[in-house]
Amino acid sequence: MKLREMSSVPGFLAACLDVIGHPDPSIPTGVRKAAALFFKNRIIKYWGRSEGAESQGIDPDERPIIKERILSVIIHSDYTTKQQLMPVLRLLISHDFSKWPGLLDVTGKLLQIPADDSEESTSQLYTGLLCFSEICRKFRWVDNLERKFELYPIIESGFPHLLEIGKSLCHKDLTEVSAEMLKLILKVYKFVTYFDLPEPLQTRESMMAWIAFHISIINMKPPAYISTSTSEKDKNLKQVSKCYKWSVANMYRIFTRYSSKNLSKKYKYDAFYDMFLGEFIPPIVDNYLQLINAWCVGEKWLSSSSLYYIIEFFSHCVVEKSTWTLLKPYYETLISHLIYPLLCPSNDVLELFETDPHEYIQLNFDIIDEFDSPDIAALGLLVTFVYKKKTTLEPIMTFINNQLSELQEDTAQNAVKKDGLLRMLGGISGYLNSYENEMEAFLIKLVYPNLTSKFEFLKARTFDIVSKFADFPLTQKSVVFEGILTNFNDENVSLPVGFECALAIQSFIHDEDFKNILSEIIIPTMSKLLDISNEIDNDAISIVMQECVENFSLQLQPFGIDLMSKLVEQFMKLAVEINENDEDISDKVMAAIGLINTMITILLSFENSLEICIKLEEVFSPIIEYVLVHKLDDFLAEIGELIENSTFLLRSITPTMWKNFQLLYDAFENGIAIMYLEELIQCLQNFLNYGKHDLIEHPELAEKFFKIFQIIASDVNQVGINDLIYGCELAQTFILCLGYKAVAYIPEFVKSVLQMNESPNNALTININNVLVSSVIYDAPTTLSTLQEFQQFQAFFETWFKLVPQLKRCYDIKLSILGLISLISNEEIVKRLDLNLVQLFGRMLMLLMKELPISIETLEKKRKNFNELDQFKPEEDIDETGEYLNFLQEEDLKLKNSGYFDEDELVIEDPLATTALDSVDVGRVFEEFMESLLGEVRDVVFGKL
Repeated sequence: MKLREMSSVPGFLAACLDVIGHPDPSIPTGVRKAAALFFKNRIIKYWGRSEGAESQGIDPDERPIIKERILSVIIHSDYTTKQQLMPVLRLLISHDFSKWPGLLDVTGKLLQIPADDSEESTSQLYTGLLCFSEICRKFRWVDNLERKFELYPIIESGFPHLLEIGKSLCHKDLTEVSAEMLKLILKVYKFVTYFDLPEPLQTRESMMAWIAFHISIINMKPPAYISTSTSEKDKNLKQVSKCYKWSVANMYRIFTRYSSKNLSKKYKYDAFYDMFLGEFIPPIVDNYLQLINAWCVGEKWLSSSSLYYIIEFFSHCVVEKSTWTLLKPYYETLISHLIYPLLCPSNDVLELFETDPHEYIQLNFDIIDEFDSPDIAALGLLVTFVYKKKTTLEPIMTFINNQLSELQEDTAQNAVKKDGLLRMLGGISGYLNSYENEMEAFLIKLVYPNLTSKFEFLKARTFDIVSKFADFPLTQKSVVFEGILTNFNDENVSLPVGFECALAIQSFIHDEDFKNILSEIIIPTMSKLLDISNEIDNDAISIVMQECVENFSLQLQPFGIDLMSKLVEQFMKLAVEINENDEDISDKVMAAIGLINTMITILLSFENSLEICIKLEEVFSPIIEYVLVHKLDDFLAEIGELIENSTFLLRSITPTMWKNFQLLYDAFENGIAIMYLEELIQCLQNFLNYGKHDLIEHPELAEKFFKIFQIIASDVNQVGINDLIYGCELAQTFILCLGYKAVAYIPEFVKSVLQMNESPNNALTININNVLVSSVIYDAPTTLSTLQEFQQFQAFFETWFKLVPQLKRCYDIKLSILGLISLISNEEIVKRLDLNLVQLFGRMLMLLMKELPISIETLEKKRKNFNELDQFKPEEDIDETGEYLNFLQEEDLKLKNSGYFDEDELVIEDPLATTALDSVDVGRVFEEFMESLLGEVRDVVFGKL
């Protein structure tokens, strides 16, 4: 509290630096830590803001003092404080590099400090390397053209000395501090070569020196303290492990980015490409092969991340034609001595199976794997062999077959080896179509027997593998079906086996034989799936449940409400955890989304039972409430879909759903829902279309819809075009549903859409026009006077006339017909308008009436033969004749050639969408209009047709 109170005193941040870097040992450690933490947070929060922008920010007079003293304070701080001040140094350099003229000189002097064993010199050199790495980090994402004048002098003056420092460190016994300094040198090289390769580093001399340095690091003998580490995980956290990693990762980056054919044509490294592939890749590959050989026989320890990058390097050698010849003689050895052992589960992994099955599933079966895991790289190398070099497939299959044949006895050691071999088989399963005739005998003899293994981890792996062959034309699957269902229904089965059985159900559910068996036990099967889903946060189980609901909807209907209740219960449990947890919860989020999607599937299976749909809505409504009240925006899209489907099936808005609408409105007011407008627009449309009677009776509800439109249209310059289109769609539906009750809102609607009328986007132009036409239908005088007020009267009619030839949607044609009828029916308007304009109304009306039956027939055909892909095809031209139509077509062509409309942004007619005009018989409205039209007026309007 005292720190906060004193923070407004001028010079306080400099005082913090005094405390942090003071040599007096009597200053309590806690005081130094508190000062360092406060200083760091203050700088991070306020340094990047404009000076004086906030009264509680950073005193402008302190800024130069902080930059002048920060390096000295870091030098004289202990290691923990150095790490705490690192983000400060990074921010200062990133933000003020060009305004910090003495930085490079100070950094250069620190790098000149001899790398002896004294604490002072080590700290100075370490700080210099920290600073230099942050300077180079600034250039990480900048290409050579932009950075050459700043960066090239730094490289030419600093990099040779950096290499000498690195070599000196390599020749001494490594400590964690010296290893971290080596890592910083490697990171410097990474930063300047990551996005573009500086010309000074493309020379033969420079490349030779830096490659030799990287090779020397990966070849370093691990320090003694590595061998005393308690676990492999602990070893991989050491700084020396990171040195190994970056020594290979940098070479991998140079190889894949600057010596490959797949680089963007924007970058040209032709001379370097030939030199690197011809002169440097062969010795690098040779060295890596020697390292792998030493690792395989236990003579060399490699960190998991360095092993990962070496294997990735080999994979790219397979991809590049010129480097495959270097690896080809060794690929079978790599398969048997590197890939196979890495794919066998380690003792740590097997222990995880027993102690943390959730983590085991995530590591071994989840789609999202660890980025730098060697086993993932090994599997990738195996697949690359098969995919890029077809001749490797037969030797690999021969190896798997021979090894499995030798492992008949069901021992723990054999089970581990079988697991690795099956994982190899699963990796290449997608390339075994040419082995269809031999696969069944192979599976029956060497794979299926493991379904009854006494080792649960092997059983889980086997179910994973047999699922990959579900689509193969196999005749004897009964043993697989029995294995899946027996293990799945076993109360004592391990979680990984139950999980894999669930996924196997999904894989075989389209097999008629399996489907028939499963149909008899689908209720207990769904119950077990719910139990597993409740036990593990994995969206894969939700997908299995969706498949079951889709395939067995009739059998599950009697249990639909109970099933929905359990899904809601599970979702609420996850939602509470997500709401109360600030850590990485992506697995829980994905699992929860999967549960909502399963709810939607269940709901849709009851489309012919309105009574049950109402009950289901009551059951799942609490999840909508929880998501909206607690602002869980991860689920807004799914919540919108749930509301949309429920209101569509019921064709009405229940009191329960109106309660949810109030919360949805709040979400628009607090700014969350507007970010998901595309996902929520259809449910909003459904509230209008199916709830119009409630809106008419309860003006406060209508007011909320109008405010949602205002939120969307509040700043047309900041909102995307698609959002403006959705806003216009909402506005016209609002007017058409409320009818004359919407008259009070029409002036504001007109004013709002006129502000949008600057875009050449065709879909937006049509929808702006539709809002204006909708306004004309129910209050033509006010609409026209507002257009005149904003000097848009003539522009409106010109746009409308030019749009007519483009109107293909049944809805658009109906709307324009009703708008024209409204204008012509109003005698006062007809008297005030130019005669030619009135007669043009008549021509347009007759033209659109001719088009109406064609558009209705087209829409009906689409609805009858609905295909999701068809709705994205452009409309076919309809044969049109007539003098006026030719005129409009010519005008339309001029308009298109002028660039006013974008052909890629045509409006699309969704045959399944509900519109506010679906129930309007426009033909009947036209007949009544013609009957009511006085003869004199009719002659004036239609006389020349």
